[in-house]
Amino acid sequence: MKISWGNKILVAIIAFVAMMGTLVYKSLNTNYELVSKEYYKEELDYQKIIEASNRTLALTSAASVSVNNESVLVELPGEMRNKNVTGSILFYCATDASKDKTIEMKVSADGQQAIDKSSLRPGHYTVKMSWVADGQSYYSEKAVTR
Repeated sequence: MKISWGNKILVAIIAFVAMMGTLVYKSLNTNYELVSKEYYKEELDYQKIIEASNRTLALTSAASVSVNNESVLVELPGEMRNKNVTGSILFYCATDASKDKTIEMKVSADGQQAIDKSSLRPGHYTVKMSWVADGQSYYSEKAVTR
Protein backbone atom coordinates (compact mmCIF):
# COMPACT_ATOMS: atom_id res chain seq x y z
CA MET A 1 0.00 0.00 0.00
CA LYS A 2 1.33 3.40 -0.98
CA ILE A 3 0.88 6.44 1.21
CA SER A 4 0.19 9.63 -0.70
CA TRP A 5 2.34 12.70 -0.27
CA GLY A 6 -0.65 14.55 1.23
CA ASN A 7 -0.87 12.02 4.05
CA LYS A 8 2.89 12.30 4.66
CA ILE A 9 2.60 16.07 5.05
CA LEU A 10 -0.33 15.63 7.42
CA VAL A 11 1.68 13.16 9.59
CA ALA A 12 4.66 15.57 9.59
CA ILE A 13 2.45 18.49 10.71
CA ILE A 14 0.81 16.39 13.45
CA ALA A 15 4.26 15.25 14.69
CA PHE A 16 5.52 18.86 14.67
CA VAL A 17 2.48 20.13 16.63
CA ALA A 18 2.85 17.28 19.16
CA MET A 19 6.55 18.06 19.63
CA MET A 20 5.87 21.79 20.08
CA GLY A 21 3.06 21.02 22.54
CA THR A 22 5.41 18.81 24.56
CA LEU A 23 8.10 21.52 24.66
CA VAL A 24 5.60 24.18 25.74
CA TYR A 25 4.23 21.89 28.47
CA LYS A 26 7.73 21.12 29.81
CA SER A 27 8.79 24.77 29.75
CA LEU A 28 5.69 25.86 31.69
CA ASN A 29 6.31 23.22 34.37
CA THR A 30 10.02 23.96 34.89
CA ASN A 31 10.92 25.65 38.18
CA TYR A 32 13.28 28.59 37.70
CA GLU A 33 14.60 29.66 41.09
CA LEU A 34 16.39 32.96 41.43
CA VAL A 35 19.34 33.27 43.78
CA SER A 36 17.29 35.79 45.71
CA LYS A 37 13.77 37.11 45.32
CA GLU A 38 15.05 40.63 46.08
CA TYR A 39 18.18 40.47 43.94
CA TYR A 40 17.96 44.12 42.78
CA LYS A 41 17.80 45.50 46.34
CA GLU A 42 20.65 43.21 47.39
CA GLU A 43 22.75 44.34 44.43
CA LEU A 44 22.37 47.96 45.57
CA ASP A 45 23.50 47.01 49.10
CA TYR A 46 26.45 44.94 47.87
CA GLN A 47 28.97 47.75 48.49
CA LYS A 48 28.17 47.46 52.21
CA ILE A 49 29.03 43.74 52.06
CA ILE A 50 32.34 44.52 50.34
CA GLU A 51 33.25 47.04 53.04
CA ALA A 52 32.25 44.63 55.83
CA SER A 53 34.30 41.85 54.18
CA ASN A 54 37.34 44.13 54.00
CA ARG A 55 36.98 44.94 57.72
CA THR A 56 36.81 41.20 58.44
CA LEU A 57 39.95 40.56 56.38
CA ALA A 58 41.79 43.23 58.39
CA LEU A 59 41.28 41.26 61.62
CA THR A 60 44.13 39.10 62.90
CA SER A 61 42.15 35.85 62.53
CA ALA A 62 39.29 34.68 60.35
CA ALA A 63 35.84 33.42 61.22
CA SER A 64 35.51 29.65 60.97
CA VAL A 65 32.77 27.07 60.57
CA SER A 66 33.25 23.42 61.48
CA VAL A 67 30.93 20.42 61.59
CA ASN A 68 31.04 17.65 64.18
CA ASN A 69 28.64 14.80 64.98
CA GLU A 70 26.03 16.89 66.79
CA SER A 71 26.46 20.50 65.69
CA VAL A 72 27.82 23.13 63.37
CA LEU A 73 30.26 25.33 65.29
CA VAL A 74 30.63 28.94 64.22
CA GLU A 75 33.62 30.78 65.66
CA LEU A 76 34.17 34.49 65.17
CA PRO A 77 37.64 36.07 65.03
CA GLY A 78 39.49 36.54 68.32
CA GLU A 79 38.84 40.30 68.34
CA MET A 80 35.13 39.58 68.83
CA ARG A 81 35.61 37.95 72.23
CA ASN A 82 33.85 39.64 75.15
CA LYS A 83 32.04 42.04 72.81
CA ASN A 84 28.34 42.59 72.30
CA VAL A 85 27.85 40.95 68.89
CA THR A 86 24.56 40.98 66.98
CA GLY A 87 23.93 39.55 63.56
CA SER A 88 22.70 36.63 61.53
CA ILE A 89 23.96 33.40 60.03
CA LEU A 90 22.49 32.32 56.69
CA PHE A 91 22.91 28.74 55.56
CA TYR A 92 22.51 29.19 51.81
CA CYS A 93 22.03 26.14 49.58
CA ALA A 94 22.56 27.08 45.93
CA THR A 95 20.80 24.00 44.59
CA ASP A 96 17.62 24.12 46.68
CA ALA A 97 16.15 27.31 48.15
CA SER A 98 13.92 25.30 50.48
CA LYS A 99 17.05 24.24 52.42
CA ASP A 100 18.08 27.86 53.17
CA LYS A 101 17.96 28.72 56.85
CA THR A 102 18.67 31.98 58.69
CA ILE A 103 19.66 31.85 62.35
CA GLU A 104 20.09 34.75 64.74
CA MET A 105 23.67 35.09 65.91
CA LYS A 106 23.95 34.41 69.66
CA VAL A 107 27.65 33.94 70.31
CA SER A 108 29.09 33.22 73.73
CA ALA A 109 31.71 35.43 75.38
CA ASP A 110 34.44 33.44 73.62
CA GLY A 111 32.87 34.21 70.19
CA GLN A 112 31.43 30.76 69.50
CA GLN A 113 27.97 29.49 68.66
CA ALA A 114 26.90 25.88 68.30
CA ILE A 115 23.99 25.22 65.96
CA ASP A 116 22.13 21.92 66.21
CA LYS A 117 22.99 19.91 63.10
CA SER A 118 19.54 18.31 62.99
CA SER A 119 17.98 21.71 62.21
CA LEU A 120 19.71 21.61 58.79
CA ARG A 121 18.86 19.23 55.98
CA PRO A 122 21.80 17.40 54.40
CA GLY A 123 23.49 19.33 51.60
CA HIS A 124 26.27 21.70 50.63
CA TYR A 125 25.89 25.17 52.15
CA THR A 126 27.58 28.53 51.95
CA VAL A 127 27.47 29.95 55.47
CA LYS A 128 27.05 33.72 55.22
CA MET A 129 27.80 35.40 58.53
CA SER A 130 27.12 39.10 59.01
CA TRP A 131 27.52 40.75 62.37
CA VAL A 132 27.96 44.10 64.08
CA ALA A 133 30.36 44.75 66.95
CA ASP A 134 31.28 48.17 68.37
CA GLY A 135 29.25 49.88 65.65
CA GLN A 136 31.25 48.23 62.83
CA SER A 137 29.76 45.68 60.46
CA TYR A 138 31.60 42.50 59.46
CA TYR A 139 30.88 39.80 56.88
CA SER A 140 32.32 36.38 56.13
CA GLU A 141 31.39 33.39 53.94
CA LYS A 142 32.49 29.80 54.45
CA ALA A 143 31.54 26.61 52.64
CA VAL A 144 30.35 23.65 54.68
CA THR A 145 28.72 20.30 53.95
CA ARG A 146 26.11 18.90 56.32
